[in-house]
Amino acid sequence: MRPVSFEALLDSAPNPNAPTVRDAIAAALDEAEHERFLGELKRAFVRDASVRRMAVAYLAASKSR
Repeated sequence: MRPVSFEALLDSAPNPNAPTVRDAIAAALDEAEHERFLGELKRAFVRDASVRRMAVAYLAASKSR
């Protein structure tokens, strides 16, 4: 994967219908939690200590008679 900036990470979303990472953090955490979480996330990002996980599922349907 091509590296992105920390700001680009915060402004990304897993899909067009989902909130951005920044919006999800703001909605889930109060101000103190928000600042602490972003601080830890940025430290992990700068150290390249983060882990990216991705899962993909394929669904096929058939009509049974």
